[in-house]
Amino acid sequence: MTKLQRKWGAILIWLIFTLLPVWGFFSSRLPLGHNSEFHAIRTLAVFDIWQSGQWIPRWSPSLAGGLGYPIFLFYGWGAYAVSAVLMLAGLDCIAATNGAYVFFALVLGGGAWMLGRELAGHRGAWICWALFAYAPYQLLNLYVRANLPEYAAGAIAPWAFWTMAQTVRCRSRWSPLLAAVTLAALILTHNITAYVFCPLVTAWGIGLALASSQGRTRKWASVLAVSGLAVVLTAFFWAPLLKYKADVWLEDVYSQGYTPQDHFVYWWQLLSRTWEYGFSFPGPDDTMSFQVGIVHVVMALLAAVVLPLAWRAFPQKLAFAMLPFFCLGLVFAYLTTSQSEWAWTILRPLNLVQFSWRLLLPCTLMLSILAAILVGPGVIRVLPPRKGEMRSAFTRQRHIIICGLAIAASLPFCKPFAYLPLDQDRLRHLLGIVGMTTTIVDEYRPRWATIKRPPNRPIPKLPVLIDGKPAANYEMPPVEKRMSMVFDLATSHPATLTIPVYYFPGWNSTMDGMETQLAAASGTGLIEMTVPEGRHKLAFRWQPTRFQNAASIISLTGFLVLLIWTGFNKPPLRRDRAIRPASLGTADSPPERPSQSG
Repeated sequence: MTKLQRKWGAILIWLIFTLLPVWGFFSSRLPLGHNSEFHAIRTLAVFDIWQSGQWIPRWSPSLAGGLGYPIFLFYGWGAYAVSAVLMLAGLDCIAATNGAYVFFALVLGGGAWMLGRELAGHRGAWICWALFAYAPYQLLNLYVRANLPEYAAGAIAPWAFWTMAQTVRCRSRWSPLLAAVTLAALILTHNITAYVFCPLVTAWGIGLALASSQGRTRKWASVLAVSGLAVVLTAFFWAPLLKYKADVWLEDVYSQGYTPQDHFVYWWQLLSRTWEYGFSFPGPDDTMSFQVGIVHVVMALLAAVVLPLAWRAFPQKLAFAMLPFFCLGLVFAYLTTSQSEWAWTILRPLNLVQFSWRLLLPCTLMLSILAAILVGPGVIRVLPPRKGEMRSAFTRQRHIIICGLAIAASLPFCKPFAYLPLDQDRLRHLLGIVGMTTTIVDEYRPRWATIKRPPNRPIPKLPVLIDGKPAANYEMPPVEKRMSMVFDLATSHPATLTIPVYYFPGWNSTMDGMETQLAAASGTGLIEMTVPEGRHKLAFRWQPTRFQNAASIISLTGFLVLLIWTGFNKPPLRRDRAIRPASLGTADSPPERPSQSG
């Protein structure tokens, strides 16, 4: 077999086993999960927003039964943008949502492979890929929780680590741009995952820079600049979020049983092989799995044995390479358990994670990287030097054995419980008759709407009101077209007009071409305005506020600065090898032994 044939064979194997976890999404139906239909509806909502001419999703006119909902002002929409692009390509929203899961499975597999190769060579790449792509928590997000944004953010996370390593190593002039864009994509995809991973990636980049043999100051400054520019690039998202968060009921999302203290995991659950499609409850009676992964646990135990040996037998770079990932993996696993309640009490910002078991995602990534370094170049010289032939066979094929075990352990979980009998027409019908907010506690309802409606339940069709009475002559447009509305109103006396759409900053109106003031109706929070007597043409349109436009300009400026930096960035000819030092070995050579002389 030629080298080219081996290469394409390896690519084919990677492709098959990367897509195997998401085989249940190669269907025209939506796999059943906790919130499967929510993500298909949000995909449809982003598509409708784009169709209305707004390319940055903020206000969704089709949610809440046509009352509108500012969900994308507060919730990352990056994953839905991918599925909405597939809708623009001609797929319906069900196929597009399934296609997004498949797309992010490829992103995840590629990122984990590249990160493993960066840190531990060819064999480490396969190990990191298999352990992270087949981590039970990934399959939990796919088939039990059906959480597209969190799965997508987990797919982007390895790329964030890899691009940051490329920036520190000065691989290319494009490395800082790629690192900043990757971090920005993480922020736009899932708020909570970005809240955990972005500081982690930045701290890791600084650690790599300080471990470099040359140019340390320039490198850690580049890491901070990349992280800062990622924040600037996403200013159009997080700045309005912070400004308008007091205008909705965001605090409700951390109440009614949705706190870390209500969802602690027990140690035996981290090791249990039980797999169910239920829910998380206070106490040990959960009906969903929180296992770390049997191979991940074995790798952590092996690292606990190898680390002291490596510290004595090798230059300390091997131990230093594994130690951060070993410690972080254990810390994240510990923070999911009830024994860590004291830490959640002290570290109050950590409570934004909402569910303690969400930390299983960084935990499995840390353990996957640890296994890649440990088994890739590291464990070879720790094994006893007897039974040479057996050891030689193991050392050559160790990555295949580890990958096979990881895949075989998780393969029984790579299937949906059932499929939902939904299509795009059915979802459109639901949006018209059901107050679909795609939330659990209606947390994005405007604060002035004090009359709470049960979310995701049928609601009566609300008419246009004049002086509090239904106006039979005025029909509202379909829910997906309520970003802009025009009415011809004739009244014999000054009247109060109420439109069945939530008022929120961004709504503007004109009367006979002149701007007019809008207000929120007491209790309902609907758009209300006073109309003088006579015949008038009234136009209502949602547009970004001045603050939102200013935040977008800041983001655009940050992108221009990033492009200028890329243009003037000239990496040194000699690349720093501090991240993968010679003492760790390469994909096919063992680590160097310390000198015994002197």
